[in-house]
Amino acid sequence: GLRVDGLPGVYGFISLHGTTEASTPLSDVRVRKALDLAINRKEMVDTMFKGYAEVPVVSTVFPASYYYDPKVFPPLVYDPEKAKALLKEAGYEKGFDMKFFDFAQPGNPWKSDMNLAIAGYWQKIGVRVQMVPTDLVTFRPKYRKVPVDPDLVGSAMTFTSGRNLGATALGRSTVMPGGSLPLLNEGRQDLLDRYNDALATIDKAARIAKMQKLALDVDALNVTMQVIYPLQLYGVSKNVAKLTAVAGYGIPLGIFRVRAAGR
Repeated sequence: GLRVDGLPGVYGFISLHGTTEASTPLSDVRVRKALDLAINRKEMVDTMFKGYAEVPVVSTVFPASYYYDPKVFPPLVYDPEKAKALLKEAGYEKGFDMKFFDFAQPGNPWKSDMNLAIAGYWQKIGVRVQMVPTDLVTFRPKYRKVPVDPDLVGSAMTFTSGRNLGATALGRSTVMPGGSLPLLNEGRQDLLDRYNDALATIDKAARIAKMQKLALDVDALNVTMQVIYPLQLYGVSKNVAKLTAVAGYGIPLGIFRVRAAGR
């Protein structure tokens, strides 16, 4: 008498390192955008996850966030031809070499398969990816180092998290000191200032507008890229019509709404 329902509760994202260093192709936003466009997320949803995943939206605001609006944040697109054109425009028609650090994370056995899929998509547009196996204990001090660890300049890695996908996800991961992404480490204090200004804005509509604009501006930098939203699966009674994540919290905290069948 149970059916399987899924809600986004984990997210996988790419982080690019050393994007302010002129020595790496990743310093060119066109290259970073090309890497983003080259990933066939819909194919990953259909094959790797058998449909139990979702294509992310443009930005680091998640569907369970107070600031999410599908009209503001459309799903990410796949366009390998445009990706190749951007690489050519940036002077990398013949591609370039890039390291991709691969490490496991507890509870996400699909992560290495995701990394290999991403590397395959990048190789199709001419990027020569070198997979570098490591472990989280060894790697964590490197990606949190300020300034960016020289070993990571020009490289990529993926990270997965099942933490709160709500209101503070943008700031905690992207612009706050000690966050899991290198954006602030690379000199973007202005983004942190904008984030703090948005949080201090009392008017709700104005606060939402500021946070949405910040999220879009962060996304345009392509220093971090959402990859996939695997679904957390639940066995649900036939008496339950729908599970819905509570805005601002998300399923990792176990907070969701249940709507009874027939209501």
